[in-house]
Amino acid sequence: MGDVDFAPILAALQEVQYKGWVSVEVFDYEPGAERLASESIATLKRLMPV
Repeated sequence: MGDVDFAPILAALQEVQYKGWVSVEVFDYEPGAERLASESIATLKRLMPV
């Protein structure tokens, strides 16, 4: 939802076999908590296939 290209960041985490938590930071709560959570999870899953 922002301007940051997360793909290379998440790829680097996978490359070093990072096993910790990854979180997102929200600045606009207008869409609502459920939508923000579901879109954030979907984006992370798309960029970090298991």
